[in-house]
Amino acid sequence: MQERIKEVIEEVKKILEKMDDLIGENESEVLREQFVELRKNLEKFGEGLQEELENWEKENEDFCQQTKEKIQAFKEVVEGFKN
Repeated sequence: MQERIKEVIEEVKKILEKMDDLIGENESEVLREQFVELRKNLEKFGEGLQEELENWEKENEDFCQQTKEKIQAFKEVVEGFKN
């Protein structure tokens, strides 16, 4: 899932570049304004995805650290019984 989100973020960046081209090439003020607004919304979407990805990665790190701590505590208990 994490890799797929990264792929989507990369695709959003490519689309944003194409949107910049469309905005620059368009002679119609109305269409240009619509492209600008669409680009802003797409950029916000990409930023939201990036933020969610970072949050997910942080949660994963926290979970892994907690698991390691629990394993270490369990090992210490087992060692205590051995002695």
